[in-house]
Amino acid sequence: MLTEHAKLRLEERTSLSHEEFLCLVSRKRYTKVGFERNSSREHHLFFSSPDDGLRLFVMDAAAGVIVTVLCCEYWLNLVQRGNYQTVGFLAKSDFVDVLRMESPEHRALTYPPLFKKQFFKIWDYAVDADGARRTKTLGTFRIADWVRQSKACCLEQIAGVLEKKPFSDRFV
Repeated sequence: MLTEHAKLRLEERTSLSHEEFLCLVSRKRYTKVGFERNSSREHHLFFSSPDDGLRLFVMDAAAGVIVTVLCCEYWLNLVQRGNYQTVGFLAKSDFVDVLRMESPEHRALTYPPLFKKQFFKIWDYAVDADGARRTKTLGTFRIADWVRQSKACCLEQIAGVLEKKPFSDRFV
């Protein structure tokens, strides 16, 4: 499942054993972030608990073999040089998703955000007939609750708030 090159790179770039890494892969504790043009190689982001960091592995999907393990900085450099066609890009949600899969109690998911806000709000605003701007809070969400939930669940909560009659309807 790992080429000799991949075994060397795994050893160089992570503190995971081969067995730990293969277990992580077999449990699908990763997310696809890219692929190589004209190839069956896919790029997957994963969280290495012993290193407390994110890494990527490249898998030849046709052969079913992992060909290398990369650091995020190296992968981003390759992408920026145009060597790879990315399916998306490394979004914050990718980081949270793989971290949640492998280490749900990680301090990045449980520690209050750096900007020291514990809640975020969704507002609606409108301009009344006199030109004055009016605002109304449609919903308030506790950040600590959201980082542990799936993206779908978070979007469902936002949709529920937005389905309410918007404040701005009163100023049409």
